[in-house]
Amino acid sequence: MRAHNRTDRNRTPGRRGVPCALLLACVAGLVAAGASPAGGQSIFSYGARKAEPLVLVVHGVGGGNRDDGWSTTYQQAWRIGEVREITFRNDTHDETSYTDASYYAGDWALSVQSQIKQAVAQNPGRPIVIVSHSWGTVATSMALSGGSGGGKTRELTLQGNQIHPLDLGGARITEWITLGSPINGSTLPLLNVDVSDRLPPQVNHWTNFYDPADPVSKGSTNLQGAQNVEVTGSGSRFDPFGITAHKGIWVNPAVTRFLQETLSRATSTPATPPARPTTRTPTVRTQPPVARNQPPAGGSATWPPQAGGTQDSSVVCQSAMVAIERYNQKLYGPDFRRVTWTPPFHYENGDCVGGFTVWAQKPGQPEWSPLIWNADTGQGRVPTQNLIQTYAKDNPDLPWSSQGGMPQSRGTAPAPNYAQTCQSAMTAIERHFRSNWGSEFLRVEWAFPFRYDNGSCVGGYTVWAQKPGQPPWAPLIWNADTGAGRVSLQQLIQEYGAKNPDLTWVAPRQ
Repeated sequence: MRAHNRTDRNRTPGRRGVPCALLLACVAGLVAAGASPAGGQSIFSYGARKAEPLVLVVHGVGGGNRDDGWSTTYQQAWRIGEVREITFRNDTHDETSYTDASYYAGDWALSVQSQIKQAVAQNPGRPIVIVSHSWGTVATSMALSGGSGGGKTRELTLQGNQIHPLDLGGARITEWITLGSPINGSTLPLLNVDVSDRLPPQVNHWTNFYDPADPVSKGSTNLQGAQNVEVTGSGSRFDPFGITAHKGIWVNPAVTRFLQETLSRATSTPATPPARPTTRTPTVRTQPPVARNQPPAGGSATWPPQAGGTQDSSVVCQSAMVAIERYNQKLYGPDFRRVTWTPPFHYENGDCVGGFTVWAQKPGQPEWSPLIWNADTGQGRVPTQNLIQTYAKDNPDLPWSSQGGMPQSRGTAPAPNYAQTCQSAMTAIERHFRSNWGSEFLRVEWAFPFRYDNGSCVGGYTVWAQKPGQPPWAPLIWNADTGAGRVSLQQLIQEYGAKNPDLTWVAPRQ
């Protein structure tokens, strides 16, 4: 019978996260330790065969308030024995954003450190393996190697927000496996989190798995202390944002096979590094890969798309934002709250470029972020052709061409595309605040991107800024709760047109 245990958890007070950073992430860890010396018996030996390895799984940001047993699905998919869950709690969140990590990264690392130490002490002689996913890789690295991060606990305060390397009294971790890790990403320095990408001193070997389709691990394909292994097929090929790849890497067949082999070797032989999967040369990607030359699921659009069409325009990007919100609204049902864009999609060389966060809320609980896609950099990139194939069929009321989808008669001039003015206004507003706030400016977050409606642009946004050494704050919130802010095209053109001549401004007809 497979046992599900958890160690005691340190609870830290929660705080509502500001959706400042990147995609939310998750972490799972498996830890192996207590190998006996090669060749010979010891008090930790069990005849010629070792004790069954213990697998410790560490979740990521957002997993802290799941019910015990959250790892059962992975344990069953891996077809392995005992799994013990390591969980860091946040009492006020069901799921949290990366920004919360800037407040609690140190507390979480200390909690993980305490639980790992307790698990090793309670299982002398058992090989221990750590597998960490997403933010769990950060918490585990800080727990093992040390580091620094924010927090509220007395222990962390007395240590000056420093986490000291974990002392296991000579015990060793057989293998550390990381999945979808953001350790080398651009977000951690912005969150004042110091974490090492070198092999922890207690660990015999570290294997870092990443899927090129996963945007969270895009900066962690060549960690210094790890054997970096590229895997593919973790997510859906029709997911342009990579969230299914980030979650699906837990049970990627290559990961499952490697874990099974690692546990088998740790059980039957002295603790030596097992054979490694074939390592591919890391490929640096700046965007989530998109399935090309493949028809969309259930789609009937002509494939491949015909070159030279007029579909690659800003109108497609604006329609895609509406369609993405509708999709998530249907997906999360009554829990859905909104999609915030940082920045909104803009058209660039055949692609729509931007970043967004999906917000949801369960009854009686705070809001949480089930999906964060390039919201830290705003450089998420998806070809317009892919967006059309993914969303146009289910959203026939939206314009999917450069003519704005407005009915026209043959021989008549194209109808004015006023939506372009709304999209230009969003860019101009961000430039305005960036100029006014200088180095303190962070971003404009569009809870409701501008859409054209009867001579006006309608939407709502929040301006975010940050003073040195202080958390982010919002100097301006404009209709971000309702999205009902309305400004006429004429007013927007008068305010921003002359200052932004490089943008497209379609004036209303007189």
